[in-house]
Amino acid sequence: MPRRSALSGESGLHKGPARRSHRSTRTGSAMLHLMGALGVAAGVALLGVMGGGPPEAPAPERPEQTVSVDEATIAIQPLGRIPDALLARQVRLIEARFGQHVRVLPARALPSEAWHPQRKQYRAGAVLDMLYVHKPTDVTHVVGLTLFDLYEDGWEYLYGFSQVHGQVAVYSMQRTLPADARHLRQYRLAVDRAEKVLVHELGHSMSLGHCSRSHCVMSAVDTGPELDRLSRFYCRRCTSALKADVA
Repeated sequence: MPRRSALSGESGLHKGPARRSHRSTRTGSAMLHLMGALGVAAGVALLGVMGGGPPEAPAPERPEQTVSVDEATIAIQPLGRIPDALLARQVRLIEARFGQHVRVLPARALPSEAWHPQRKQYRAGAVLDMLYVHKPTDVTHVVGLTLFDLYEDGWEYLYGFSQVHGQVAVYSMQRTLPADARHLRQYRLAVDRAEKVLVHELGHSMSLGHCSRSHCVMSAVDTGPELDRLSRFYCRRCTSALKADVA
């Protein structure tokens, strides 16, 4: 299995400040605390996609950037219960961005050994190990999607985590959610943030490290507002590197 790095120079994009304490110093919104305590079902309800939620968010327009990766086959792995509409949107984004049909794998529970009861989070490295072990042989890259919070040793939380050249990645919508996702504007913001993390982590799994260009989607950020300032696209340099490495 390829070596995984837990440092910002390699993988684990969009993470909280490095701290050894297992106690978060961030005071998340009430919704985030509820999601951590009540689990995926509560997270789905708070996203507003159950029980009459917000108006249906429009399908994403085909992005102006398509990075053809003909040698790659991509699958998305739901980890826990993911709303169908939300999952379908992520699939459409990957297909438009990479010019590839995306397979949706049967939903799988997060590994029990990854759960940290004091933190109420799942350790991202253990999730990657599971994704790698269960990766179909005819798939080159698998990205897991969850509504639960992720962490790694040294970081309070992670938006996503992956292996450079490692073929597997995971991202969570827990920290991308704004205080109120029931309104269409806030729902769109939540989905936009999650999609940037998705594109970033897939970039890592295919070969890309972090980018020094501040607006490139491969740039490393720590907070939601910083994430909002990023483009949804790879810069020219990262696009060229991705095409060369995957070809």
